[in-house]
Amino acid sequence: MLGLLFIICTLGYTQRSAKWLTGAGNVIDFTVSPTISYLECDSFNNSWFAHGHSMICDKKGDILFEATPYYILKNNCTVNVVDNGYYNSNMRWEKEEGGNGYYPQLGIILPKKDDQYYSFYKTMSNEALDSLDANLSDFHYDLFRYHIVDMKENNGNGKVILKEQNIMEGARLSPNALSAVQHANGRDWWLVMPHREKDWLYTFLVTPDAIVPYPVQDMGGPDFHASNWGQSNFSPDGSLYAVTQYGSPYTQVNSFDRCTGKMTRLKSIAPINDTVEYFDPIFQKDTFSLSPAQSGVCFSSDSRFLYMVSEYDVLQYELSKDTYSWLRNDGLYNNASYVQAYNAPDGRIYLGNWQGTESSISYIEFPLKKGLDAHLCQFCLPTIFISMSPPNMPNYELGALAGSACDTLRFAPIVAETPIVVPNAFSPNGDGLNDTWHILNIAALQYKGYIVESVSIYNRWGNEVFKSSDINFAWDAKGWVSDSYYYYIRYKTKEGASKVQKGSVSVVR
Repeated sequence: MLGLLFIICTLGYTQRSAKWLTGAGNVIDFTVSPTISYLECDSFNNSWFAHGHSMICDKKGDILFEATPYYILKNNCTVNVVDNGYYNSNMRWEKEEGGNGYYPQLGIILPKKDDQYYSFYKTMSNEALDSLDANLSDFHYDLFRYHIVDMKENNGNGKVILKEQNIMEGARLSPNALSAVQHANGRDWWLVMPHREKDWLYTFLVTPDAIVPYPVQDMGGPDFHASNWGQSNFSPDGSLYAVTQYGSPYTQVNSFDRCTGKMTRLKSIAPINDTVEYFDPIFQKDTFSLSPAQSGVCFSSDSRFLYMVSEYDVLQYELSKDTYSWLRNDGLYNNASYVQAYNAPDGRIYLGNWQGTESSISYIEFPLKKGLDAHLCQFCLPTIFISMSPPNMPNYELGALAGSACDTLRFAPIVAETPIVVPNAFSPNGDGLNDTWHILNIAALQYKGYIVESVSIYNRWGNEVFKSSDINFAWDAKGWVSDSYYYYIRYKTKEGASKVQKGSVSVVR
């Protein structure tokens, strides 16, 4: 049951959430200064809260429940594991990991409706683990799944009411870099993650009633070299997206359309090495290390700067001028092992660290200022126990895009009991929004081995108005009036069984 955690605290902040769980049970409360408290429960190991973790708060700001990649836990530890919230003992990878969510951005939680939440996550099948055992360089996650958590169940103690639902099977996914941003309509969500090796982005539209895979976006290369450490992040306004992998040939920055889900490549930033000088205690001499700025990425709130994280330092990259500066000037080696960076409600950017070597957290104090004036404050917030990473979370308070005509609330996909996802209506008026009727979950169908053989559309008098044998068809209803039409989609399953899906679609001009 690999699923991660987040905080959804609607306390009037314009960014992120009001309480963060940051590794080994340390809780930062941003409503007071911030201050640190400690989440201590006898029933689970707080070291599970390392990198892949999150929490959800209620509307009052109190912790509703928290989760590691393998457990969903109640807030006050009196109810330790939410009903049906244990890992899957049949999955050897999850069992062998023992609850430790060690890789960053393995999962994310998004609100569904009526006190229900999606918990999305990546995990490794037994077959992929066998492949890893045979070839240690073939480390990848091949399953993308979700659970649904209903916090109304059990008198408010919660229950996982739908568990281990596959969205992707046999995939090649990196063990990190899953992120999300709110749709332009202010209700739905875009979920984005990279392929493990190729420069591909998988995009999903998440609504209260459906999870719709969109066509894979090929960003044109060069290909990634995914490692265990890496991060993706949207800018706070959702207009930009950055992704990096430690050891990859570049960090990619894209513009993002919150209405259509389309990525457009803006630039690729080649690795910029940080030369770190330090005294080596083993060889008893001064030496140096080259550390590329590719462990994490985070935008400033005004999208002027992209902060790129290295093991020992943070690079501030000015996007409009292609100039950069390192935020440290002390020349000292301190084994910071920075990995991730997240915007916080207090205006700072907080950093995770890979090795958990300090009982404190580092942050960028003034992210809107240039160069050293941004002030990288190393290990400045003392914690009660060794801390690793802030929780991975989207900007839950982003809301609708002002002035956007985007409308998936009106043109909802048909999901019901059918495997092929199509809209129930579209508006072919040339405005670039919902202009064609087409299959929305092509990638998911291909993963499952479905073959679409033909598509036919008829008007109310039984006349065929459109026909195609191409799975990538797009009907624009040219020459046909606003009305209800009827479709037949003939397809074959992976096992070769022939089936027909039929329904209606409305043309709205």
